[in-house]
Amino acid sequence: MEYFFHIEDALCSNYRPCKRCRPDLLQANYEPTQEVVDQVQQLLESKYDQSWTLEKISNHVGISACHLQRLFKNKTGLSPRQYLNQIRIQRAEQLLLNGEMNNVEICYAVGFREPNQFYAAFRKETGSSPLNFKRSQY
Repeated sequence: MEYFFHIEDALCSNYRPCKRCRPDLLQANYEPTQEVVDQVQQLLESKYDQSWTLEKISNHVGISACHLQRLFKNKTGLSPRQYLNQIRIQRAEQLLLNGEMNNVEICYAVGFREPNQFYAAFRKETGSSPLNFKRSQY
């Protein structure tokens, strides 16, 4: 058994850092779970228009669906579905203000499968219908 007072001394002696506590990182509070949450956020932000289920997302990041749901909600305060809907509604707001597409086209462009889902999510997120939102911005 060997003891080292500095990480560099252990590395020079061909020892690797602990994979759990990660003393080689400069961060004082390393949280591997944050990497998973960041990965899911980046995935949903870049591919918001695709059909996502909790199982698809969990398979993509390599953890169980239940664990992902709990972890994501603890870190962000939202479920992955709620986070995805927020992204979709923000994009829909931009498209509504752009004015080149109608509501149904926007619904499908941002990834909703049915207009009823789109209208319900939009009203829940913004407090108004897409039409009222558009009118209030002008």
